[in-house]
Amino acid sequence: MAIAQVIERHGMAEQSTLPGSCIDYATGDAISEVFTNLDSALIAADNAADSSMIAAVRGANLGAPAREVATRWRELIRQGIDAKTFSLTSDPVANARGETVRWDSNLSLQANDQTHTAKEFIPWVYRHDLGNELDRLAMELALEAVNTHEAPVNITLTASSFISADFGWLESLLTSHSAQTKQLTIEIGESVAFSHQASVAAFFKIAHAHGAKVGIGHVGHRIADVAKLSELGVDFIKLDPVFVHDIDSNAGNAALCRAYANIAQSLDIACIASGVATAEELTAAFDAGATAATGSAVSAQSA
Repeated sequence: MAIAQVIERHGMAEQSTLPGSCIDYATGDAISEVFTNLDSALIAADNAADSSMIAAVRGANLGAPAREVATRWRELIRQGIDAKTFSLTSDPVANARGETVRWDSNLSLQANDQTHTAKEFIPWVYRHDLGNELDRLAMELALEAVNTHEAPVNITLTASSFISADFGWLESLLTSHSAQTKQLTIEIGESVAFSHQASVAAFFKIAHAHGAKVGIGHVGHRIADVAKLSELGVDFIKLDPVFVHDIDSNAGNAALCRAYANIAQSLDIACIASGVATAEELTAAFDAGATAATGSAVSAQSA
């Protein structure tokens, strides 16, 4: 098979350190079948004992298991939204003095005596077009969490709300929680912010009008669009963990962090280093100009 030959020629089968999969398809194939087969290959790769590359071949009977998994996730997420069995887990964001300046909250789903993290269910949220509903629930939970935290609470939203650009719910929700909105911060991904700039700017304007703060996470991949930050009116940027990893020994990452820190300073906004895993990375991030940081090293320091 051509795919297998390419993988072998490039040495990917032996050098891959993460589960991997690929799909063989042709022009005219139904997109639903293509993704269903790819889902099956991903499931097989994830369950494999080693890190082999799994290829989904056209015509193979791969669809049934993937469809079962897709249906199961749709039901779990739908039930979680309806019964409000989603909850928030919070991680501290601290400044250079070790003071907690806010809490970064992430959704988790309780189902069948198991706790599922966002990285498990968010891909299925997109697949089943449930992002809008989940974003609204996440905002409600974050506003409730404000009452139990002294520092502000941050919640990250999906791209769905900005694709639909229907923000009537936001105005209503923030108005009904006027006492909590000044302690709320809302984060969206860099790719969302720059791909849907008009709707993001409209969303941010409503949030600001109610006293909430807004910002962009996973920053660093689209440095060419950095000038748009001032147009969006963000209050903070948060560097993607990939650019913080080994920042104490990686000159490129340190330079990128320093560049974004300088940009943030010129805009009078916060620059947060995320995914800080060691004390050395934490020190290096602050030396590079970050105003705050989050990650396992910060959590350990705050414990």
